[in-house]
Amino acid sequence: LYQAGTANSDSVRNPKYTAGNPANGIERFPYSGLTTGNAALKPEKADSWNIGAVFTPRFVPGFTMSVDYFRIDLKDAIDTITAQEIVNRCDEGRLDYCAAITEDPTRTIPATGGLPKVPYWIIRNQPFNFAKKLVRGIDFDAAYRLPVGGESAITLKGTATRYIENVSDTGIPGVTPVNTVGANGGQFSTPTWIFRGSLNYETPRFSGTVTGRGVSAGKYLANAIECASNCPASTLQFPTYDNNRVSGLFYVDLNLSHKVKLGGTETQFFFNVTNLFDRAPLLLPETGLAANSTYSDLLGRQFRAGFRFKL
Repeated sequence: LYQAGTANSDSVRNPKYTAGNPANGIERFPYSGLTTGNAALKPEKADSWNIGAVFTPRFVPGFTMSVDYFRIDLKDAIDTITAQEIVNRCDEGRLDYCAAITEDPTRTIPATGGLPKVPYWIIRNQPFNFAKKLVRGIDFDAAYRLPVGGESAITLKGTATRYIENVSDTGIPGVTPVNTVGANGGQFSTPTWIFRGSLNYETPRFSGTVTGRGVSAGKYLANAIECASNCPASTLQFPTYDNNRVSGLFYVDLNLSHKVKLGGTETQFFFNVTNLFDRAPLLLPETGLAANSTYSDLLGRQFRAGFRFKL
């Protein structure tokens, strides 16, 4: 409701733009975005249920696995959408979205010499109550611990989520709800798979862990149509692209630690490397950040070392 603001600058597509018709304005409008809370939000209501099973076979000591199916059906769901979606929904007649857009007269370029006006917008990217939202998926969790002589052990762990459906229905007549599962573009994307696994070797004094984490490859936009020829007319809801595919991500992290006695005090030295192989972020064909910051590592390889001790 009362989130502190953050800002960004970019451009949005003019929903009324028509090539060769300056009366409808230019193709893209510059804007400054301000992410804030929304005091007009209403409480959301959810009906959710899940069913799962845990598998611990006697013939494989140390192994356990669980599978859980979940379904969440939200009404008046609260979510944040992109600046482009706010503009699109204002154009569709939603006054609550239009109220999030104002024009900055100091940065607007007036029409001159036959050139159309270039408005500069201030767009408040705030959460709204959608008509309803449905999310379905399956969670997987598995672990295996293998003792290795004495008090040492090797542990394998893995978790993954397979999204099946993520649909937001705005309730606007003529707007078709789209399942966004499998779309990796934007900051509010829903990859088909999100996964994480680790291999750990541990002794009473030493511990080493290698972790792999990432998301599956997918589309740039869930509602986009990919085509190179004989394309249908590009619309706001179903734009056309010659390439609507983006890559997945896989990062590797390394964590090492060792315990020693210093002056009678147990001290642990640690060394961590995040994004061990310096994997690039998931790049997107956009201005501004041009990367998916939700699942990407934007800082590259990072090192961290230190020690902990007990008083």
